[in-house]
Amino acid sequence: SIIAGLVISVFLSYIIIRSITAPLQDIRNSVHEVSDNNDFRKLVDIQSSDEVGQTATAFNTLLKSLRATLEGLQKSISEIDVSAKQLDTNAQESSKAAE
Repeated sequence: SIIAGLVISVFLSYIIIRSITAPLQDIRNSVHEVSDNNDFRKLVDIQSSDEVGQTATAFNTLLKSLRATLEGLQKSISEIDVSAKQLDTNAQESSKAAE
């Protein structure tokens, strides 16, 4: 009976530990994937609302914010590029007109 209780305790401990470590590994893997590939589209699958789930939610929110910031930067860079090309064209036309 003591052995059965010990076996049950070990089994329950394993289940509890696994329920914590598996989601943390998912978060860690996502962090590595984002870091290695600069891919801010990768989101963590949220499976709970406990502290681990809240961490995953915060990480997803951070990624969405970074993605929005990058999209805004890309848009601004594109607009600056268009403006620079227009300025170059205008400068060339002014130069030709002055000749």
